[in-house]
Amino acid sequence: MPIKYELTSETKNGTYIVRLLEGEFTDIEYRYGCVSIDVEKENKLNFDYFIERDEFNDLADDDAKRRFHQQIGDILVELITTSIDTGEGLVCAGGL
Repeated sequence: MPIKYELTSETKNGTYIVRLLEGEFTDIEYRYGCVSIDVEKENKLNFDYFIERDEFNDLADDDAKRRFHQQIGDILVELITTSIDTGEGLVCAGGL
């Protein structure tokens, strides 16, 4: 089941801040950095992210960071898919 989230605001460099609305990481705010697809590794999606707000330090251990990375990776795939399907591409600094 997809996690609910919202795009809260646009940053100075043209990226959006994403706020998680439910689940283990509720209220964490983050933004995506560089996104790439590794075609040599079965089109593996690679991305950087930056935490904007984590009041409760929910990402204190490596296991939590792994789960968080998986969750926001799923959100990123949803954002990209929706962008392609609607023809209303997300405008990100330096690319798609």
